[in-house]
Amino acid sequence: MIMTDAGPYKFTYNDNESYDSNFSVWSQLNTEERIAFNEEPYSREEQEKLFSKLFSNKAWLRVIFCYTICIG
Repeated sequence: MIMTDAGPYKFTYNDNESYDSNFSVWSQLNTEERIAFNEEPYSREEQEKLFSKLFSNKAWLRVIFCYTICIG
């Protein structure tokens, strides 16, 4: 497998920010990267599915946190 430098499109999940905030940052970077490489940007739905797969452990923590705060 060939590894390349992600350059300005590198995303690091920020645990101090919300899941939604992280998604917004990642979404913007992903769109910019795809355009820069002459690729069609993903739709919002495609981005949400991909982000969820990439950061499913963070999504699960979000559900637990919301349940604890909202219900518990």
